[in-house]
Amino acid sequence: MSRWPDHAVRVDDLAALVRIYEPTRSLVSLPWHCAPDARAALEARVAAVDCFDWTGQTSPAGEGLERGAERLGGDAASVWLEQARALVQLFADLFEHDQLGVRFAVTTAAPCPRFHVDRVVCRGIFAVGGPGTEFLAEADARRARLGAGEQAVERPGAAIHQLAPWELGLFKGEAWPGFEGRGVVHRSPAVSGQRLLMTLDLL
Repeated sequence: MSRWPDHAVRVDDLAALVRIYEPTRSLVSLPWHCAPDARAALEARVAAVDCFDWTGQTSPAGEGLERGAERLGGDAASVWLEQARALVQLFADLFEHDQLGVRFAVTTAAPCPRFHVDRVVCRGIFAVGGPGTEFLAEADARRARLGAGEQAVERPGAAIHQLAPWELGLFKGEAWPGFEGRGVVHRSPAVSGQRLLMTLDLL
C-alpha cells in the first residue's frame, strides 16, 4: 500500500475524525469495526441481493433509514440498519448538523468512474463487500482537466490511493469554506461482483 499524501490521513479512533477541520486536511478516514459474524452475514447478503438504489433524508437519530435497509431483507437488514444509524449519528455529531442526505446502493457498477470533485461541503463515503473510493494526491491531479471529457485527470505515473472496504472516508468538497479548487479529486473503483455503497451529505 502506497503512503498516503499529506492532505489525507487514516485515524484509528472516532474522536480523531475532528482532524477533518484541519486547514491542510481534505480527507480523513476511519476503519469501521463490526462484529465478525455480523460483517460476514451482511457481506454475503450484499453479494446475493438484487441491486437497488435508495436515497432519502434523515435526522441524527437515523429516522427513515429502515426504508432503505429493508431492501436487503432478512437479518442483514437489521445488521445494516444498526451500522447505518451509527454512521449517521457520527456524521451528524461531527458537523453539528440535524438534517442529512443519505444514499444506500447495492451495485455492480462504478457510479462515478472518472476522477472528479464534489460540489458539497463534506461527503461521507462507506463501502461494504467491495473496494473503497480511489483518490489522488494534489500533485498528481490535473485540475484543469476535471470534467473535460476523456482526458485523463491523473498525471502519468500517478499513485492511485484507495479506501479499504469497511472504511469511512470524509471527503472535503468544493463548498467547504475556503476550499474552492481544493476538494478531494476522487472516483469510484472498478468492481467485480456487488458492493453496498453509502454516502452521507449535509443538507
